[in-house]
Amino acid sequence: MKKNEMSEKICLCIDTSTKTASVAIGKSVGGKKTQILCSVLINDGLTHSEKLVPLIDRCLNSCGLDVKDIDLFGCVNGPGSFTGLRIGISTINALSQSYDKKIIGVDALEALSFNFRHFEGNIIPMIDARRDNVFAAVFESWDGLKCKKEDDVISVDELLSYAASYKGRLLFAGDGTHKSEQRIKDLFGSRAIIADGIKNYVNASIGVELVFRDYFSDNSNACKMLMPNYVRGTSAKTIEERSAQNEK
Repeated sequence: MKKNEMSEKICLCIDTSTKTASVAIGKSVGGKKTQILCSVLINDGLTHSEKLVPLIDRCLNSCGLDVKDIDLFGCVNGPGSFTGLRIGISTINALSQSYDKKIIGVDALEALSFNFRHFEGNIIPMIDARRDNVFAAVFESWDGLKCKKEDDVISVDELLSYAASYKGRLLFAGDGTHKSEQRIKDLFGSRAIIADGIKNYVNASIGVELVFRDYFSDNSNACKMLMPNYVRGTSAKTIEERSAQNEK
């Protein structure tokens, strides 16, 4: 019997990696199925420092829960906005230390792609990194997701040139598609699908599912102190983050 196979767990997950911010609470019994109890997403710009804690309180109150009732925390830890990631990760680390609970990090690009896990083809999640650059990856979707190109920061033109080497249908998702939609259509025509609507955002409710997937696996990445995945390397890290990484 695998670890925690019969146990019921409640997870609170947050995302502040892009201009949207979201919080979700979900329940899992034995790792077999995830039930989302509450999910809130706002898209009013980078005001996460003001909105995150009220969003957490709103979700907890709507479920009749207290923070002490949460068994496991989740947080999208990048790639994405440096400031947004620091706000989310510092909040989740504080909760972990205060209530002595574990955290599991969620990759933003995988969370975007997980929205389309039933799509047959290649999924290319794109998060705006400014100056015509994007944080991007490539996932093959066929009976689950398989990473074909790991997280990177890359120019849109370079990414599209890379994507041209793939055959079959391509699905582009994320806010990085907004400035490049016409280029995608011109290059790939009917082969390309550009996501829209709620599935075009990183969402903490998807994060809950990915947290439970990791938690109930044999090689969980649960930790007490989460670190950001900036992708751009050590230049983006604070002195404290570099010290913590060197101590590992």
